Amino acid sequence: MFAKLTILASIAIASQAVNIGNETALTATGDFSDMSYLENAGAFKEAEARRQVFLAKHMKLVEARAAAAHQYYSAKDAAAEKSRLVVNWNNKWLSSVEAHK
Repeated sequence: MFAKLTILASIAIASQAVNIGNETALTATGDFSDMSYLENAGAFKEAEARRQVFLAKHMKLVEARAAAAHQYYSAKDAAAEKSRLVVNWNNKWLSSVEAHK
């Protein structure tokens, strides 16, 4: 049993190492995750361009999250307002019924 776990763990570690190797092979020089953007001006510009792409994606997600939250809370507010209106209407109806008895 221990041997099987050891083999599975080594396969998992090897697959992560392969993935990490592929990622580093795909990246060029400019990257803010390390100090490679300080190598030259081109690397810095490349890192800045990547940062702008990341920020654009991030801001799209922020806007989507804000829209979803607004929709959720506005629906919740609308439901609360509807229940308040129903309660007010019922109270006025019952008082008018009592007044005409």
